[in-house]
Amino acid sequence: ALHFANCGLVLCLYRRLNVATPLAIAGLALFGSVWTSAETATYIGEAFDVICLFFLLGSTLAILSENPAAWTLSAILFFAALRSKEFAIVTPFILTVLVILRLPRFELKQVLRRLWLHYLILIAMGLRYAYLYRTYRAQLSDDNLYRMDMHANTILTSLSYYTSLIFGGEEHPIRPSFTALIITSILVWGLCRRNAGIVFGIAAYVLVSLPVDCMPRIRAPYW
Repeated sequence: ALHFANCGLVLCLYRRLNVATPLAIAGLALFGSVWTSAETATYIGEAFDVICLFFLLGSTLAILSENPAAWTLSAILFFAALRSKEFAIVTPFILTVLVILRLPRFELKQVLRRLWLHYLILIAMGLRYAYLYRTYRAQLSDDNLYRMDMHANTILTSLSYYTSLIFGGEEHPIRPSFTALIITSILVWGLCRRNAGIVFGIAAYVLVSLPVDCMPRIRAPYW
């Protein structure tokens, strides 16, 4: 039920971003039926990820409103997403990219008006996570599955693994260098064409996966 609700929110987001109807339907079909989504939606242990995505999509839709009350609602939904699953910590950065791309011209004041509460939550929770992680890390052994590795090569290798899953390539993941080349090329092309949808899509894809990209010992399809 939550997965179907997320599909509805995805379609609303596509339409809110003025994506052409045929492309929106194609994107929705991919999101709703790709095997990684199916595995996540049917694996009870991943209910937290599906719930988090529900709140994250709601927060994104709310921030696109011109009503200041909706911006507060967006921050509340961001907090709910963050309490559902920790990977939502990157949400303010994603929304910042979206807001900047939607403005006629960049104005820091306009960005902060919409997102100051999001960043307040981010700072508060980030400090709490940092405190907990420092204590937790002291108890971790080197072979612990959840030990994080912040090196660029680890992040890029994980990103290649998850990108490969979209195309059913779990056994033969895309080479990290090729993944970096493709993502960078699409991003540059989007910037040159001033296509906000493409720039936002690439930024959201990379940022949302970033927290799990740092855990090389426990790469899992449903993530």
